[in-house]
Amino acid sequence: SAAVILALLIGGSSVLLEPGIREPGELLLFALIAVAAEWFAESIYGRANSSWAAVPLVALAMLEGSTPTALVLAAAATAVGGGVLRGLRGRQMLFNGAVLMLATLAAGASAQQVVAVVGGPELLAFFLGGLVGGTAFFAIDTWLVATAVGLVTGSSAFDVWREDLAWLVPHQVGMGVLGGIMGYAHLTLDVTGTLVLILPALGLHFAQRQFVSRTRDHVVRLRTLNDDLQHANRRVGKVNERLTDALEQVNNGYLVTVESLASAVDAKDSYTGSHIDRVEAFGRRLLEVLDPELSHDEALLWGFRLHDVGKIGVPDSVLLKPGPLDDHEWEIMKRHPEIGAQIVQAAPFLQGARDVILHHHERWDGRGYPFGLRGSAIPFSARVFGCIDAFDAMTSDRPYRKAMPVDRAMQELLRHAGTQFDPEVIEAFVQIEAEELERARVEVQQARGARRARAGGLLIPIASETFEAVGQG
Repeated sequence: SAAVILALLIGGSSVLLEPGIREPGELLLFALIAVAAEWFAESIYGRANSSWAAVPLVALAMLEGSTPTALVLAAAATAVGGGVLRGLRGRQMLFNGAVLMLATLAAGASAQQVVAVVGGPELLAFFLGGLVGGTAFFAIDTWLVATAVGLVTGSSAFDVWREDLAWLVPHQVGMGVLGGIMGYAHLTLDVTGTLVLILPALGLHFAQRQFVSRTRDHVVRLRTLNDDLQHANRRVGKVNERLTDALEQVNNGYLVTVESLASAVDAKDSYTGSHIDRVEAFGRRLLEVLDPELSHDEALLWGFRLHDVGKIGVPDSVLLKPGPLDDHEWEIMKRHPEIGAQIVQAAPFLQGARDVILHHHERWDGRGYPFGLRGSAIPFSARVFGCIDAFDAMTSDRPYRKAMPVDRAMQELLRHAGTQFDPEVIEAFVQIEAEELERARVEVQQARGARRARAGGLLIPIASETFEAVGQG
């Protein structure tokens, strides 16, 4: 539609500005030759067509370029006459007319510029004019066709031009030169010279046809294979999307299960019902001081939440014992980091959490468990967690003692820096304002209250009362 509108505007303006025709007989002759050439247009791999109509149209452009009305009429006659002979539909015929009109006017304008520079109706002027005019004709013609094919097939115009039309460049340039020589022959030898030049134009066209015929099956087969491959790729993409969704659902289900286990342990062991929420909140703030990027590392933060998930494998007689553990019970308790690491081992996306789960009871001085790692041999995430876990334990109420004030807890952390804790981690933690830590604690408590409300206010109170009774018993 855009090409048709543009052709109407430019063609109409040209006719209004330069309404005259130099030689009506000349116009009729070249229009008839162009119609005949268009009649024998060759299909280019089923997506475009090529004919040798450029030869007579470029020749006419050389002769009538200063009177564009002739060019407009010749292009229109070629599109209509050739379209009727080939049985084209009206819409396609209209598009062909617009393309031929724009290409012919471009050829005429550029050819006349060459003639003006070279000077006079000399063979060199017609040769160069045909070369330049034919190139302009080919550029306008093929790019508009490639754009139209691209819109229909969903391909880019450049891809269509490169795959189907670029190989025509030498043929079309040759046709432009033949058009210029045909114009000179008509000027000097009249109709006889024009008709003689039809023979090499036909030869060039048949060379195109031979090439297309020999390569058509191969190109069509490759295009079919490419379409099949793209269809298969789309199917594989859809399957991958479904697999990704299924994996995400499995991962989410696994996370819900593991977090539920961790929450159950937390409810039994911490007496507060929100220990894992607080250590995650404190951990985020500490990581913002140590390394802000790590504060968004979800795998590491999952390690904070799941650090004690292994206690699900510790008998309640040991986990809930109100008094000190004996040596045998202590050995059982010390297995929970390894049990927790085994629980998350099956989930690759939780491997970033595994270091915290397995090593959060290691000490800086090497006296921790389960492996007795020392100093920087302890994973960084586990060293960070050791600090916030101890801070939360000291600042939370227990059945056997009241919570410690924040400033005193900070002093205890500093006192044990270099023995139990990584000194650099403790130095970073004590930089956090007490008000900020208290605000984090309040936010956790509010979030817990909201969860209780959504659960009907029953689930956590029942668990808490039960476990407190066990602990006191």
